Formats: sequence, C-alpha cells, structure tokens
Amino acid sequence: MIPQSSNSYIDWFDVICTLLRKNNHPTTRKLEHLIGTLDEKISSELRGSKFLIPSDTRFSWACINPDIDSQENDKPINYFAISSKELAITMNDLIKRFSEFRITRNVYDGGSQIFFYPIDEKFEFRGLAFLSEKEPEHIDLDKLRFQTISFIFGETIFQARDGYHLRR
Repeated sequence: MIPQSSNSYIDWFDVICTLLRKNNHPTTRKLEHLIGTLDEKISSELRGSKFLIPSDTRFSWACINPDIDSQENDKPINYFAISSKELAITMNDLIKRFSEFRITRNVYDGGSQIFFYPIDEKFEFRGLAFLSEKEPEHIDLDKLRFQTISFIFGETIFQARDGYHLRR
C-alpha cells in the first residue's frame, strides 16, 4: 500500500498524506503496521515515542505517539516522524501541496524550524515541521531539502523555544 524503494520520496509522501486524511480514520496502530516494526533496542522508558524500524529501507527511523502496547486499545495519532539521510523532498515540493508556512528560530537546539500550518482540515495532521541547521536569515528556500518529516496533530498552535507545536 505504501510505495517502496522503486518510488520517489514525494510519491511516498503523497501516499502518507492520503493515509492521514480524516476520512481514512488514521490511528496509531494502523499507521504503525504500515510503517514498520518496533525497535526493541530503544527502551520504552527512554523513548517517549514508539520508535520503529521502517519497512522501507530508504528510511533510517520512524517514531509515533502515543506509545501503545499490543494490549492497549488503539488511539488517535498525536505525532509521527520519519527520517532518511537521502530524503529528497524539497521546500518547493511542499509549497505545491501546502502553501502556508512560517520559519522561526530554534533557540533550544540552534538553527530554524520550518512549520507548515494550517493544513487543510481534510487531513488528520494539522501541521508539518522540518528542521534546518541554518538560521532563518541564511535559509535559501529554493535549495532547502529535508531529512526528517514530522507530522503534527492537534488544533491549537503555540510557540516554544524549539519552534511551533500543536495541542489537542
């Protein structure tokens, strides 16, 4: 169902966005089964999120919240992120899909956060977050590429030291 290695990263991104539409009723367990398997090397006490080994070998890690075990009832997704050193999604790819974004300084970790918000209400996620090591004034949007995509769920936007977030 999710494009594998023979498909482009932007095709993969489009399929994930389709899966995360509200009318598809995305949940933590549904997405987890599509993305990968639990990374047993990362202790549940340390992780805060459920870290996954992606089935698509182009990706190095994924994480999802809430961290539910096989005995718990399925729950709505609060957060989903996935990363690859070779990820080839550009700022221009994203602007074609989601036109509204803001750039803010990440005073906690350094660099900047690029935050796409608001996202069309047809999606369960309401924001997309990307990090750049560059300060806002040094970012060239035409050359910006991302290695990690964070899908942010919630309704109320707020700004913290590391950038924008959403609360349910």
